[in-house]
Amino acid sequence: MMLSHLLSPLAWVDGLSLGLIYGTAASLLFRSLYQFIVIYNALLIVRILLSWFPQLNWSNPILSVLSQLTDPYLNLFRGIIPPIGGLDFSPWLAFILLSFAMQVVGQFA
Repeated sequence: MMLSHLLSPLAWVDGLSLGLIYGTAASLLFRSLYQFIVIYNALLIVRILLSWFPQLNWSNPILSVLSQLTDPYLNLFRGIIPPIGGLDFSPWLAFILLSFAMQVVGQFA
């Protein structure tokens, strides 16, 4: 009898309820991941637009953080596509991959 009293608060967790809990958690995870990708995409756009202004002081704390957040991802693609005529086309590939990830995650969100 004592064991049934210990387990009675958990009686509501049947298969359906457990599925709803895991489904809600997964949905929250995918929605959060989707929002992260959207925000990171915006940070990349800002980083690329600011790179057009060579006189900017990248030691500024805000610009430095932006650079630290985005450059590792962009550097992955800079090794694949070298600059052509002084223009860096590697962000195109970075945006294509992010767009693909956003579509995949968006299907599950």
